[in-house]
Amino acid sequence: MKILIREGSAAKNLDELKDLYRTNPENIMLCSDDLHPEMLMKGHIDRMVAKLISEGFDVFDVIRSCTVNPVLHYGLSGGLA
Repeated sequence: MKILIREGSAAKNLDELKDLYRTNPENIMLCSDDLHPEMLMKGHIDRMVAKLISEGFDVFDVIRSCTVNPVLHYGLSGGLA
């Protein structure tokens, strides 16, 4: 099971779930949903990454959650073996 931490237009759960990085970073993926183009111009997953790193979460765990973890989970071609 993977944990999707979402910051969308309505649901926002980064603050509630971010402490899971301390125990389960390999199971976390960052995502967003239902964002309009003007909202994307203000930032999206990059804002989540910046916030987590500024709060002292491990940079490699955070980057992995929006790169490697989704590739492995969804079996994307060109992914890591």
